[in-house]
This record gives sequence, C-alpha cells and structure tokens, in this order.
Amino acid sequence: MPKRSLRHPSGARTRTTLSHHRADAPGRRVSRALAALAVAGAALLSLGCETLMAMDRKDDFEVAQNYFTQYVRYGRISHAAIYVDPDQRSAFLSLEPDLTNLRFTDYDKVHVDMDDEAKEVTVTMRFSGYIQPEMIERHVDFEQTWRHDEEEGWVVRLEIDKIRRVLSGEKP
Repeated sequence: MPKRSLRHPSGARTRTTLSHHRADAPGRRVSRALAALAVAGAALLSLGCETLMAMDRKDDFEVAQNYFTQYVRYGRISHAAIYVDPDQRSAFLSLEPDLTNLRFTDYDKVHVDMDDEAKEVTVTMRFSGYIQPEMIERHVDFEQTWRHDEEEGWVVRLEIDKIRRVLSGEKP
C-alpha cells in the first residue's frame, strides 16, 4: 500500500500507511473505547454484585445477632433457638430453665471478625448479669461463631459447655 505523508497533531511530519491511518479513524477509536468500557463495566458490575451481596449479608448478620442477643437477654430462649445451629439447638433449649433465672444487666461486642465474603463471623460477647436469687454480678466473655447458610440464614454455634459451667455457678 502506498505511504502517505501525514502531519502529526504536534506539527511534525510522519509517514504511515493508509491502512494504519484508517485503523485509527475516530469512529474506530470510539468503538474500541466503548468496547473496552463495556468489558471494564461488566467486570466492575460482577465485583459490585458480590460486594452488594456481602453488604446485604453483613446487614442481615447485624440484625440476626441483635435479635438473638435480645431474645437471650429477655429470657425468650425458644425464640433465640431459631438462630442456633441445628446441631446445637436441642442442647441450647435444654438450658432454658437456667437461662430464664439469669438477669442480664449489660452486654457488649468485644471483638468481631468477619471474613471478606461475609459468610462467617466470630464474635466475642461480654455479658454481665446475675443469677437469681444471688445478687452477685458476673462478667463473662463468650465466643459466638456465626455462619451464613443459604437455607436458614445466619446461624450461630455457641460455647454450650462454658454456658453450662457459668450457669452452674462455676467461674469461667
């Protein structure tokens, strides 16, 4: 193909082939730019969807963990049990008589560790309270391991043995 002498935008003379000149035509550059944007947009959208799903799971976790804690705090153990891992649910429910004698004065999240995909969370909770008729306040830290289950939502695994020891009056 014959070579043409073209002027560069800077004013310098350049030599290029006609076919190269056509490949850089404004319409082709726009098409390439749009294609690149479409690919980049699709990649960002897929990352964005994962991020939004993780954010939704995080919000759902906050709600589930709060409900669970409130149900336990106010002695509504059968309501709290719906959040407990099915493998531990009957053991948790067996604690109901002792848990209803427990009066919480305060609780706090001491540490929260959530994985990047918001599918598993480990929470260290500090509970303060007393067992009736004793009026001696105790402070106990319990670890909760929460995982997101597609069918059941957020479920928690508890330190059942530690809870039993505390309820029986042993020091943790």
